[in-house]
Amino acid sequence: MEKSRLGISVGMVAAIVYLVGLIDGFGLLLVAVFYVLFCEQNAWLRQSAVKAVALYFVFALLSVVLGLIGDVFGVVFGAIRWMASFVIGGAGDLFSFSLTGLLRDLLSFIRSILFLILAILAFKQKTISFGPLDRAIEKHLN
Repeated sequence: MEKSRLGISVGMVAAIVYLVGLIDGFGLLLVAVFYVLFCEQNAWLRQSAVKAVALYFVFALLSVVLGLIGDVFGVVFGAIRWMASFVIGGAGDLFSFSLTGLLRDLLSFIRSILFLILAILAFKQKTISFGPLDRAIEKHLN
């Protein structure tokens, strides 16, 4: 088992990076990834650290897109509620269900499970292949 400069296995360092991404600390995640990129030489560890940031950004982008979709639907349903209040009177609760809120919660749950699985696999220096993402990371790191 290869050791890092910290004296712990590279798998443990990668697991720590994924767990930092799990607790939603983006600043701390960047610190951990910069440490790995600038201080560690193990190629697998470096790829794992960059993968953690890339996945974090993918989930953040999906969350922003869901928020924008929710805003658009909020405007549309707000206008419908406003018009329905004239016809029905007091139709404020007619469209109270938030599908985008539910989807955001589901996305957050999936991100948490994925980062937890990646952290567990990292202890054994294994990972989940994400095809194009892994190839792009490998291309840019080498």
